[in-house]
Amino acid sequence: TVYIINHTEKSGISVYIGETTDIYRRTIEHIDTDPKDREDWAIMKASSNAKMLVVGHELFNKSLTLDIENRLMLYLSSVDGVNTIYNRRSNEQNEYYTSEYLDAIFSKVWKKLRTKHKQLFPIEKVIKDSALFKASPFHKLTREQLDAKTTIYHKIVSALTRNLDSQLIFVDGEAGTGKTVLLSSLFYDLFQYNEEKDPVFQSRNN
Repeated sequence: TVYIINHTEKSGISVYIGETTDIYRRTIEHIDTDPKDREDWAIMKASSNAKMLVVGHELFNKSLTLDIENRLMLYLSSVDGVNTIYNRRSNEQNEYYTSEYLDAIFSKVWKKLRTKHKQLFPIEKVIKDSALFKASPFHKLTREQLDAKTTIYHKIVSALTRNLDSQLIFVDGEAGTGKTVLLSSLFYDLFQYNEEKDPVFQSRNN
């Protein structure tokens, strides 16, 4: 299953998106364990208006649920009313035997979610036309983009490890080839490693 937990604060809607093979066990962990170590889950647990939506489908397997989860993060990070998304990972999948059904299943899921919460799940076209969507770090990258992202990432890590300053990396490509999406995904990953106190980044206070 894929699940969405949301609650409304003064600053907007906060959302957690996850996937699991055991929704009962995972829910107990979110209620009993996560609030002890994470402030965001303590806030979620204390909320009086928190709701959970659980999504299942007969074709769901691990890869498809991860892609649905990732696309939900892509869409919800582009919704004006969403203030925070707690799940920070991006884990798009390559080709798998049900990947051809992803678009159709996701659209069906999104339409069903709209019947539950129209503000949180607006019409797909509204999201796709937004500037936030077009520059989101959760877009699924092509193989070429992934290779470029990995190369750039390793060059940055190498420069930080060796205390090299003023390093310059050029990303060249025709208009529409996905440079903005590539860099958005790269910067997001670097930010997450910094947030997780990766020693390489922490040593440079970035």
